[in-house]
This record gives sequence, structure tokens and C-alpha cells, in this order.
Amino acid sequence: MAAVRMERNSWTPELAELRAIEVGLEMAREEGIVPVLVELDCHNAILKLQRQESSRLEIGVRVREIQDQANQLGSVEWWFGRREGNRATHAMAHVRCDWETHEKWAERPPIFLLDLLSNEALAH
Repeated sequence: MAAVRMERNSWTPELAELRAIEVGLEMAREEGIVPVLVELDCHNAILKLQRQESSRLEIGVRVREIQDQANQLGSVEWWFGRREGNRATHAMAHVRCDWETHEKWAERPPIFLLDLLSNEALAH
């Protein structure tokens, strides 16, 4: 499953990644998708999720909320993937969509991603 959504917020890259995880886990719950593999290129976010760090800062609160979502789903793994190794995600981040909607794809990716996904699968 993949999704693209524009939000009108000014976040640090780490907070933006954590917000994307929240949205992704929510979508997985709605679609009944388990197990879930979350792959990020933000190493700090992955470390915080794996260590189950918590604090009163916004990042700590988001990490706790994500961990609660993950526990409710039952089977969630956190993986670190280097940015240069995930061209499909990079391409999706640059998809234009209007500010009021989002796009999501379950099972069948949009045509423009098929080649990228095939090449990435072969590379792994």
C-alpha cells in the first residue's frame, strides 16, 4: 500500500516522517492489512520507534502514539532504507495532488511507479 497526501504544516523532517507513519498505520488498519512493514529513510525516527523512547516533546508524543497504533495492529516492523535505495518513495513525494485530497493505492500502484517498483524489487 502507498499513499500521497499534502498537509499544510511546517514540520522538521523527523516530525514529517512520523506523521507519515501515523497516516500509513491508520490506512493499514482501515484496509485490514497485517503484517505491516514501515520503511523510512529517517534513521533517527526509526531509532526512536525501535527504542520506544518517550518524552513530553512533540516528537516523543508522536512516537508514543505510533507505538500505540502499532500495538493495536499487532505486527509492525520498522526498517531503515537509504533514500537513494527507494526511488519509488522519492517519486511519490513529488506527485502533485491538490491540497484538500489524498491518493492511496492498495495492491495496484499507479502506472508511473510500476517500473520503479519492479527495478527496486530486482535490486533487493
